[in-house]
Amino acid sequence: MVFLSTLLALLQNPTLHYLDTPLPGPGPTGVFSPMAIQPGSDICFGTVTSANGTQSPALQMIRGGAGNLPLLPGHTLGQVTALGYNPNEQFPAGISSDTSGHSRGVFWALNSSGTWVPNDIGDLGGGNVQILGSDQEGDWLCGWADVFSSNGQAIPRPFVYNIIQSVIIDLNPGYQSESKSFDCDIDSNGKVTAVGHIYSYLQHPSAAIFEPGQAPSLLGGTGGLSSTAYAIDEDHIVGESSTQAGGVFHAISWQAPNYLAVDLGTLGGSESRATSVSGLMVYGQAQIPSGEWRACYWDLSLPTAPFAQELSSLPAISTAQLSNVRAPNGTTMLLADGKNAQGNFGFVLEEFQLEVPPSMSPGTSYSLQASPILSGEVVYFGGALSLGSTVVPPVPGLLSDLHQPRLLGVGVGSSPSSEVNITVVAPPLGSGTPLYFQALTIQRGQVSTLGRASIL
Repeated sequence: MVFLSTLLALLQNPTLHYLDTPLPGPGPTGVFSPMAIQPGSDICFGTVTSANGTQSPALQMIRGGAGNLPLLPGHTLGQVTALGYNPNEQFPAGISSDTSGHSRGVFWALNSSGTWVPNDIGDLGGGNVQILGSDQEGDWLCGWADVFSSNGQAIPRPFVYNIIQSVIIDLNPGYQSESKSFDCDIDSNGKVTAVGHIYSYLQHPSAAIFEPGQAPSLLGGTGGLSSTAYAIDEDHIVGESSTQAGGVFHAISWQAPNYLAVDLGTLGGSESRATSVSGLMVYGQAQIPSGEWRACYWDLSLPTAPFAQELSSLPAISTAQLSNVRAPNGTTMLLADGKNAQGNFGFVLEEFQLEVPPSMSPGTSYSLQASPILSGEVVYFGGALSLGSTVVPPVPGLLSDLHQPRLLGVGVGSSPSSEVNITVVAPPLGSGTPLYFQALTIQRGQVSTLGRASIL
């Protein structure tokens, strides 16, 4: 689970990366949509959509470099939809398809020569399989797989796949209508739970919870006939539900233990959907009054009812128009789709953070580190004995969280995304005295996360 304070800091202080590196031939070139990112690395996995609409799985480095991921023999289309994990490595997972639309669930692993190789996870007897999500730790993958009915009809069933044991489990055995899972989570006792939808005899999807060996549990909606759950994180499930008025869809959250549906609203337009959740932060997209889609988030920790907030209104991304955003498992980065004046892009929003030692001895030197910093960007480091709200004169509207801060040093970025360090000497103050630090860049008009240390 990602801590709420960290995600709030990310929303206030993002660094935006454009994922626009052209993919090398002979694979397709086009718009890269990021779906997963390896925590602690620059490797971002996603799907490239070419001009004619075909899709191919690929990886891109946040700071340059790209490559196609191979497909199963005879397949030409594919997507990356999740990130898996085993004791030795992290790897992308998703879908490999042929031109006839037959699909298989795959994960890609590096072989001894450092080449990505697709691995088929198997099926439930019907053939078509799609991986659509994974749990926070990445031990489980989920999605849907076809089974055949008594009359030979292919019926999608939800499944979970255990990566360590290489076992695929039918989550709704015997059901004779479509049901699918889109995300899963594992609790502290090792119990895996998936969420998705079940089609009823009325042929409308109903949001549902799936657990191995248990009958599915249906989640209520907001008055309409249809609903789908897209993501789960511990006690929170999010998705969409049709409303009673007009049948439009709104983003929905359900919270344990009673799972009452809460309508999350829109950005003034007709519809919205929530597609990922991390802690108490929900992410997705919503329509503005013109009908265009915008990336947005909802803060479930607010004492009032949660409301949609547009991500594109943040200063760091005022030049980009984001249409959707995702919070991938196991990281504090956000992945988004959008465009600017130059065209369509994939985006990564990375936290502008300041690292400080938790404690300091008077008279001893310590390092403060800010990252990521752009090449040539000037970074100012400040310190204070208390918190407040201080205007930064060169940037209207930019506020530091320090009260009467003192300038401690200045650094300059040396590469497209670098770390900048300065050395400070702890002041001669009494034991237990708190010290507060913050970095800021005037070029981006941003302040970093807040650093705190105590005098020993």
